[in-house]
Amino acid sequence: ACGILRDTGILRCFCDNPSTLSVCSAPPDDASKAWSSVSAQPTGTSVCGILRDTQELRCWGDSYWGEIDIPAGDRLAAWSHVHLSTQKGCGILADSKLLRCWGWPSSRATIPADLVDAQWLHIHTGGGSICGVLLTGLVLLRVTQLFTDRVHFLRDCALF
Repeated sequence: ACGILRDTGILRCFCDNPSTLSVCSAPPDDASKAWSSVSAQPTGTSVCGILRDTQELRCWGDSYWGEIDIPAGDRLAAWSHVHLSTQKGCGILADSKLLRCWGWPSSRATIPADLVDAQWLHIHTGGGSICGVLLTGLVLLRVTQLFTDRVHFLRDCALF
């Protein structure tokens, strides 16, 4: 689990598993920097965070499924929100409010075609779903599976 100290913005992660100690802190170059957002993978082996001053997204730890492999075209972008699940990461670009995802399944499978241009305020990913709040105020859960693709509204979106 990770959190950001309110007064300083310093990132703190807490681990109870010695095998994940390297993930329990920010990369050495960023240890004293202020952060605006952080998300630790549920297994505790990967972390992504957004630096407060630059809005740069940083990810570290294990990347078996590509969950910390930020797409090359978005590495230098400014970010407003990030969330990691077991096999993928998703974030919201600060300027355009567009959603970007990486890991497994590929970003094409993760973001359904009708949501590629949607503007987002908040997201939560998990399993085969993206739960979030659109800029329009609509709260939805998008379930993407191999053969189905459907939208569920607030009643099914209790993940965050």
